[in-house]
Amino acid sequence: MADQEPAEETPEEKPPRSKAWRITYIVLHVLLHVIFIAHFIGATVVFILFDKESDECIPPRSPAEETTESPGNLTDSTTSAPEESTSQEPKSSFKANILCKMNWCHGYGFLIIIFVIFYILWLYYWVFKPYVGIKLYNNYLEPAIDKWIEFSRKLIVSGVMLLIVVSLAVAYLGYECRYDGTKAIGLLGPVTFLLIGFAVSKHHKRVPWRIVTHGLLGQLLLGIFCLRAPFGRSIFECLGEKVTLFLGSANYGARFVYGDRICDEYVFAFAILAVVFFFSVVTSIMYYLGWMQFILNALGFLLQAMVGTTVCESVNAAANIFLGMSESPLVIRPYILILTVSELHTICTSGYATVAGTVLGAYVSFGASPAFLIAASVMAAPGSLAFSKLFYPETEESLTRSDNIQLEKSFVHFGCSRQWSSGSINDCPRDCVEHHCLSGHNVLPERLNRMDF
Repeated sequence: MADQEPAEETPEEKPPRSKAWRITYIVLHVLLHVIFIAHFIGATVVFILFDKESDECIPPRSPAEETTESPGNLTDSTTSAPEESTSQEPKSSFKANILCKMNWCHGYGFLIIIFVIFYILWLYYWVFKPYVGIKLYNNYLEPAIDKWIEFSRKLIVSGVMLLIVVSLAVAYLGYECRYDGTKAIGLLGPVTFLLIGFAVSKHHKRVPWRIVTHGLLGQLLLGIFCLRAPFGRSIFECLGEKVTLFLGSANYGARFVYGDRICDEYVFAFAILAVVFFFSVVTSIMYYLGWMQFILNALGFLLQAMVGTTVCESVNAAANIFLGMSESPLVIRPYILILTVSELHTICTSGYATVAGTVLGAYVSFGASPAFLIAASVMAAPGSLAFSKLFYPETEESLTRSDNIQLEKSFVHFGCSRQWSSGSINDCPRDCVEHHCLSGHNVLPERLNRMDF
């Protein structure tokens, strides 16, 4: 009698929440909104009623300026001397009140940005997505996206789009180098990398030029936005100020633990490593609360849409912007055993291409510009995906594409759930992994044999 295939295990459903828990959750949710809105209204009233013409907003005049405007000193001979004397006087360290004008990086302006972003996300995830967004995506957006992908994959369309993109990039670079032709020397770097990458590529005929082109174009667009556009520059300058202020909090803890003398002498083991530990602890807390996963998933979705790589590759590249090479793979930990060789190569490349958040904190402590460091990490993400696919193109069937990836719960089953979650797959029986842990993934036999049991 032939062996019957075991019935597919269905995951246990979570028991419904109790009525008391739901009431408490709703009350706390409403209380949070009441406090936040009340705080915003109070800040708005204070900002509007504040006198913008008060002495806290207008810098005081120096005695030399008052004498130059007096009625008896209107001749050129008498006004020239005070002007020379005022130029030699040190400038007064007057600092206007934060309520004197709108500042989008500090004070009331920054509160407006936080308030708008918070309620846009809240309305999207609590109102739009469950009631309208899912139906809109399934009925209209997804078919439109599929039709666009099918249309853009045609050879003629792809060639025309590539020609337009290259023409726009060359036109912009020519505009930037119109006054100084020596700036074009910087183009030798990407061209050299492309030639070397294609020369040493593992599979020359399988290079995904669409991903390579999109990655390089994404890096160029991010560079223009971060470094050349005034709006983008101001955003990253504001982020740099916030990062400097945030990492500066570690100095208070270091002084409390080690003392002022050691910190004033700037000993690396005590002054710099305190910043590294502080950033690592805060990142772990954000992981525990689920905030870091939300940020990484959003950035990973943008990278996937921009470059065209798989879900795990995009999320890992986004994680490397903030995390180190040892922490970022933990985001995709349940899927590491089913990744292809090309995907593993991309993960390693993304880790080496960016600066870890803890090391970024150390660089900021040394005096480096945090705005430039953040911009470099953001720009390196699409570039690392492009060059990794150039060096090692994909030749296997990926199991982590957006259309076939299984959720993390597919990996957690019965006897091997604890070993899998702890990272020790050696104690997990082979039949458990083959039947339960990897069910639904259609793992290739040669890839299953690579696993260490």
